[in-house]
Amino acid sequence: LMASGVCYGRLLFLPLVALLILPDCVAFSPLVSSPASFALRAPLINRVRHSAAAGVRERQQRPAVCSLKGSTENVQDSLAKMEMNHALEGGTLVERLEKTLAELRTLQSSVKGDIQKAEEVLAEKKRVLEVVEDRMRRLNRELLQAQVAEQIEGKKKTPGIIVGDGRVGHALKEMGVAEDVTVRSTSELRYQLKEQPGGVGGSGPIYLCVPNKVLRDCIDATPLDRREDLVFVGSGHLQELLKEYSLESNTQAMLFFAIPKLGAKPIDGFSPTNPEGLTCATGKWAEDLAVRLKGGDLKCTLLPPDHFRSRGLKRLIWTCSVHLVGKLHGLKTVGEVAATQAEELSAMMTELAAALKSELNEEVPAEAIADLVTYTSTVKDFPVVVKDLTFRNGFFYDLSKEAQKQKRADPCPSHTKGLRKIKAVK
Repeated sequence: LMASGVCYGRLLFLPLVALLILPDCVAFSPLVSSPASFALRAPLINRVRHSAAAGVRERQQRPAVCSLKGSTENVQDSLAKMEMNHALEGGTLVERLEKTLAELRTLQSSVKGDIQKAEEVLAEKKRVLEVVEDRMRRLNRELLQAQVAEQIEGKKKTPGIIVGDGRVGHALKEMGVAEDVTVRSTSELRYQLKEQPGGVGGSGPIYLCVPNKVLRDCIDATPLDRREDLVFVGSGHLQELLKEYSLESNTQAMLFFAIPKLGAKPIDGFSPTNPEGLTCATGKWAEDLAVRLKGGDLKCTLLPPDHFRSRGLKRLIWTCSVHLVGKLHGLKTVGEVAATQAEELSAMMTELAAALKSELNEEVPAEAIADLVTYTSTVKDFPVVVKDLTFRNGFFYDLSKEAQKQKRADPCPSHTKGLRKIKAVK
């Protein structure tokens, strides 16, 4: 018992031995069973009883278990020692078990109380963390805005070529400078780049405000030494096309503002987590674009390529979802989709986000979905149209076809079913 390391107060080893041995001696020795011998051992018995009683009192003053800190093995060891203490105190087996069980109930209640307090502390810390992270997000947005403002402060717009005179091309021309030149075809683009009438064409940005399906023609019409100045402002998944022409590092823009009709004032798009606006750009001419948009009271965040890609995937999810859901229900504007089909729209975006995660390991946070639903209402007059299939919905449809080719489940079945229903695919 002494070697076990258990503390028994003043219950000394020698009196304990005497207590254990003397009763047996009484049965076999006339000497120790005589009155004289009892008188001789009475003081020893009294000392043993006194020491045992003192040890019991000391144990009662200590916690039932010396320590419950550490591993489960340590706790089990402490409980075993507690039961050993009760066994040394005597009494029937039932009494000892009842006492041990009573102490364990008390201990259980104490531990539950500690757990509840710890959970309350943890919950409070989580609330504090949420406040801190929210503030960090706000400050990060403010920092991005401040950086953009600092970068474009005092910057002048560079005269450039605007390819296309649709809503976006017209707006950029209105927000540009007098020297800007608008061309409406690839032949005009070739002529402008070669002959440079008006002195424009030798340098400066070339804004491609055209449908995605004619981007390849615009690239082919641009000399190799001017291709680095091409600015891609169309929405959709352009990465494969850019990679084909080694233009991945070119200026790209993700426009989240809406222009209801030709010549109308652009409406900036924003969301609860991006109240400063969602439009962003990256690359060589990103600052020039930001300066132009500022002239139209539009905000543009300058992002590094990886952040821009993340923002682009969010926009792709929105574009492929809101227009498809609207088309399925015969709606005219994205505002009608948000107002009448918000649940289906959210489900479609969630499905496409999950497909990006499962097929490409691209993460789109759940809160981004709610953001995009809210964003829809800020550009409510934008018309519903399913187009540019190769660069938009076709991107997700290709993921579905690849999964089915590998005999796996379709990662976005509702999207596939919707495309087939409107006969966008076979």
